[in-house]
Amino acid sequence: MRLAPLTALLPAALLLALGTGPGAVGVGEALQTIGAHLGLTAPTPGLRDAIVWELRLPRALLAALVGAALASAGVLTQGLFRNPLADPGILGVSAGAMLAAVIGFMFGAEQHGLWVTPLLAAGGAALVLLVLLALHRARQSLATLLLSGFALGTLCAAVATLCLAFGAQRWDLGIRVMQWSLGSFEGRTWIHLAWAIPPCVIGLALATWLTAEPVLPRHVPDAALPRLRRHARALDRARQVVVEVVPELDAPGSRLEGAGTMTDPIRIPSLPFVDLRSTADSTSDMIDNYLGACDETKDESGPEVFYKLEVTAPIDVRIMVFDRANVDVDVHVLSKLAAENCLKRNDREITGPLPIGTYYIAVDSFAGDVPDGAAGEYAIVVMED
Repeated sequence: MRLAPLTALLPAALLLALGTGPGAVGVGEALQTIGAHLGLTAPTPGLRDAIVWELRLPRALLAALVGAALASAGVLTQGLFRNPLADPGILGVSAGAMLAAVIGFMFGAEQHGLWVTPLLAAGGAALVLLVLLALHRARQSLATLLLSGFALGTLCAAVATLCLAFGAQRWDLGIRVMQWSLGSFEGRTWIHLAWAIPPCVIGLALATWLTAEPVLPRHVPDAALPRLRRHARALDRARQVVVEVVPELDAPGSRLEGAGTMTDPIRIPSLPFVDLRSTADSTSDMIDNYLGACDETKDESGPEVFYKLEVTAPIDVRIMVFDRANVDVDVHVLSKLAAENCLKRNDREITGPLPIGTYYIAVDSFAGDVPDGAAGEYAIVVMED
């Protein structure tokens, strides 16, 4: 309901765009012209028709479409960083698009078609994004991602300024770059709108798909609040451990009973449970293939860590493991500490009901083509689902 007033502003802004500007054509006359093209009203004089249908309407629709795309990009970035002030510029993506467009303007690439400049800008933005993903994959740190994005954005902006300095004697270059960077819709027609619709619609559809998560109701029953708070705390702690690299949150310590071996598994005191550990430090390497209900063809010959979970009442459980680059660990649920008693296996997440009883969770290093297994740091989250 909060978005209803803002949604109503869009048609109002479109009407304002259609009814203002040189030519003394008001909103009523603009609507009459549009109705004539839709076969709803009588034809309008040629000059008024040209002003509304050929000049104002395509620009207004194009501005609305581009605005929706920019808003979606901003919302996705704010959701990614959980910061209402974030925007794509924080990653240097906008500066990468700007640099590619400026280079295209320097060499007159826009003369080869309407699609050239947008394609160059998209390519520049994609290149910066790929570099950022490569850096993040190597370090897996949110601070590294932000600093790298800021550095790349500054570098691209500096190179773009240098290009403009080299072309200072070309006043037309400066005008084109300024109009493009400020988002000018001067001279835009139905052809430009037709070119803009496919990428914008695809991008908006992709944004909708990426954000299609179940949303909690505004009024949550009081009985469900403690459970939701536990889930939020567990997931936030896991995010801090894995994304923000804060190992002291749940580092192995004396408060946890057990050594993580088959004979002395780590006892899970309560749910939600979060633990950061490394299979490379484990002295246990007892199970190489898990039988029972699990895939016995998977080579789990690397070191493993065992956890013990006492279930005193039937629950639906969710077990998640997060590993770093060059680390490959899998999670298993066993009814007994034996390979043939494996109930479930997955490389990331296990969900499902657990009746009353004692269960064992094994985080094992997947070997595959690696002789010693892809052992290393991981974070495990065990919580009621």
